[in-house]
Amino acid sequence: MKVEQIPPNRLAAPAKNGLGSKAPNLARTPEPKRTTMVTAVVRSLEAAAIDDALDLFAILMQVKLISSAKRATNNDRLSTLPRLEKASRVITAVWRVLSEELGLVEEHGTDLDVAALWRAVETVAPREEVNAVAATVEDLARPGTTGPRWRSARCWPPGTTRSVRS
Repeated sequence: MKVEQIPPNRLAAPAKNGLGSKAPNLARTPEPKRTTMVTAVVRSLEAAAIDDALDLFAILMQVKLISSAKRATNNDRLSTLPRLEKASRVITAVWRVLSEELGLVEEHGTDLDVAALWRAVETVAPREEVNAVAATVEDLARPGTTGPRWRSARCWPPGTTRSVRS
């Protein structure tokens, strides 16, 4: 009978006995049982070596390929931050001017003068620059990061957040 035809669970007990035995005890074991034990031990160690090799391969793949790809992505992301920071400063200044002007309109109860609003914005930056920095922020900001973070949170214990709606 070929060893491949024997189910692995049938080889487990002789492998366990063979791995736990000392060499003199194995030498005293009668021949058919000794061959069975040694064969089972070899098959068991072979399977363990293959499992270890696959685990090592997975770790190497993670370290060599995936980690370097993450580092490259992070470096690309970091290289865009100065542009995003500059554009964000301009947008923040424009928002402050707009907020102030809209507050004055509301306070005095006057009609909104769009031309005056644009003149106030252009004290910070020209229209073209405002449009350009808005496009820069839109291009560089990560999509999908504006919503609440709790939407993706796992509910534990079950039923504790049934009343929360997203």
